[in-house]
Amino acid sequence: MRIFIGNLPTQSDDASLVAMLEDFGVKPINLRVIFDRETRLCKGYAFADVGQNVDQLKEMLAGAVYQNRLIRVEEANLQTAPADAQRRRR
Repeated sequence: MRIFIGNLPTQSDDASLVAMLEDFGVKPINLRVIFDRETRLCKGYAFADVGQNVDQLKEMLAGAVYQNRLIRVEEANLQTAPADAQRRRR
C-alpha cells in the first residue's frame, strides 16, 4: 500500500522521516521525500510503501508531530503521467 505523507517541513529528509515512522510502529518498505529541483528543499510531502492498510496507519499516526508540524497521512492517488509528459522525458 502506498501512502502520502503531507505537511512536512522544508528541512525533512528520508532518514529522519523513517525514524519518526518507526517510533510509531510503522516500518516503511520504501520511502521518498519529494524535493524541489532548484532549492533542494522538501516540497512538503513524501510517499511511502507500507505493509499496513491506510485506515490503520491513520489511526496509528493520528496527532503525530514531525519537526513541530502535525503530519497528514492519506492513501496515495496513483496517477499516470500524461502522454505528452512521457514523451518529454525521453
